[in-house]
Amino acid sequence: MRRHIELVCALWLDKPIVGITEDDIRKRHREMATKGLRGKGPAPGQANLSMTTLRALINFASRQYRRADGSPLFLYNPVDVLKDHWAKLGTRTQRYIDKRTIGASWNALHDARDNPKNLDALAGIDLILFLLCTGARRNEGAQLQWQDVHINDDDPTDCWWHLADPKNGREVFLPLNSQAVEVLKRRERVAGNPHVFPSRSKAGHVLDPRAPMALVSEVAGKTLSCHDLRRTFTNIAMRECLIEKFRTDLLTCHVPAQADVTARNYLDLTRLDWLQPEAQRIGDYIEQQGLIARGGNVVALRA
Repeated sequence: MRRHIELVCALWLDKPIVGITEDDIRKRHREMATKGLRGKGPAPGQANLSMTTLRALINFASRQYRRADGSPLFLYNPVDVLKDHWAKLGTRTQRYIDKRTIGASWNALHDARDNPKNLDALAGIDLILFLLCTGARRNEGAQLQWQDVHINDDDPTDCWWHLADPKNGREVFLPLNSQAVEVLKRRERVAGNPHVFPSRSKAGHVLDPRAPMALVSEVAGKTLSCHDLRRTFTNIAMRECLIEKFRTDLLTCHVPAQADVTARNYLDLTRLDWLQPEAQRIGDYIEQQGLIARGGNVVALRA
């Protein structure tokens, strides 16, 4: 939300709410939907989300503050002009890497990793590999620090990463499959920087791994975002590995829809080491598809 306000609505930060017009809203929303934040491509999802955030803040101000005579500060919310004009997002459930291209995508990332342009590019590639192996949200992976990673070389089932404040608000320790562990073990720690995926950015970590995602999109044959890797993880878990939705929800830090009284009040949903076998099945499937894409399932027959 802070990012939306500070970047998308940057021109209005010092402007009174009453000074933001409906035309301003239409223009900025259209710019984001067609050109994105930096003019590098359409971002309809971010366009809608940023304006939804702005609308919520203006509604909050309307409820909390009044003029001296008790009348509202403003009579209407200018973002409401978009009610019938939100950017179309398409069918989001179809935006993932399907089983026909997941192996080639996995291989392309590893090939790119062998010859990165610089250390920031390498960190971006490794971040994408980590997201693919874990189903994590982009910022959850990008902001990951070494203090929240535990790797036990003697016990593969005792490898996990920690999220103190995920989107659902519940602290969680998530299992790491061997593929994710391999990504982490290849990372070099940078003195003075606690992040697993560091960069020279002001934040100190990778912000927008655009290049590796462009590579994945090219191989997959569709335009994909980091969040679509999360959809990929979910589809592999449920469709290819036949992992039940309850466990898939837990692995992706969603509040399970099937959570009943027992699950909510008795089951430990913080320590998820018991889901390590499921996490490993997903990682093994992706890696296996990579081997198949390289011809690893072909055996030469004797003449």
